[in-house]
Amino acid sequence: TTASAIVSIKPLEITNKKETATETGISYSSKSGNSDVQNILMSIKSEFNNIDNANMIVINREYGNSNDIKNVDNSFIHFRHIRASLVDALNYEFFTQLQKDLFRSIKSRHIVGGGVRYKEDLKDNSAIFFGVGIFNTKLNEDNIKSSFESLNVYVSYNQTFNNNAKLIYNGYYQPRF
Repeated sequence: TTASAIVSIKPLEITNKKETATETGISYSSKSGNSDVQNILMSIKSEFNNIDNANMIVINREYGNSNDIKNVDNSFIHFRHIRASLVDALNYEFFTQLQKDLFRSIKSRHIVGGGVRYKEDLKDNSAIFFGVGIFNTKLNEDNIKSSFESLNVYVSYNQTFNNNAKLIYNGYYQPRF
């Protein structure tokens, strides 16, 4: 089975300074014809950093209907905390996620996990991250409740070009135990 999560996101990094950045978005679409379709999506992403840690919260809410019948109803919250270790390139991370998507039969999905990540700065304004961890998922899907652990292995590469364009690749392998 598949489950939605953060689709693509630049790796959160410890910047060794205090800073906060917030992005917000709202989208509304409406179509008329054989069926009248309306959809609204609201999102917020905030990063707040201190000298030895980085934090991020992402909140998404989407609702829609077709011919006045609800056909989209989902919400998603993700929080991530990264803490520096004694080794510069190695960090610890902890995360939690809450999700519901009534039209994918997900009444609730709760994730809690953690791991370690390693960053290698490369030449030409690029970096590569390797991470490994474990997370627990509690899932209520079609009134069937389950709980399981998964391994989390990932690689992330990002490159910043001279014109401030960025290339970001994230690859994940998350087998269930």
